[in-house]
Amino acid sequence: MKNGKHVGVDVLGDPIAEIQNILDTFIGETQQIPPMYSAIKINGKKLYEYAREGIAVERNPRKITIYKIELINFNEEKKELTIKVECSKGTYIRVLAEDIAEKLGTVGTIKNLERTVVGDFKIEDAIRIDELEKLNIEEINKYVINVE
Repeated sequence: MKNGKHVGVDVLGDPIAEIQNILDTFIGETQQIPPMYSAIKINGKKLYEYAREGIAVERNPRKITIYKIELINFNEEKKELTIKVECSKGTYIRVLAEDIAEKLGTVGTIKNLERTVVGDFKIEDAIRIDELEKLNIEEINKYVINVE
């Protein structure tokens, strides 16, 4: 609801295609303003510290790149999207979600966020702590990455 009326994707057409078309507009290099609740320092103080004090601080936009953005699922009944994003370092996904919602003519928030790749580390190569605890030292060493 926005100003007392429902806004959003035109469900008379193909909502999946329409949503993906909107998502595709985010692909490429752009500028993003970091949120107040971030660890970026301004004048030696983290933004979230200012935010907790109720002080708004001007933030400069930062260059980000969205390499790929894919609609995985759209639950029309719940008005929930599941998307997969490949992006540059420094991208604030919560800000991206707000921007996507705005382009869809609504508001939005993140229900679940899962980081699947960081640098050379991929989630499919990870092991859960409870699984690690069951392994012997030789098996554990298969997962150890030498920092040198």
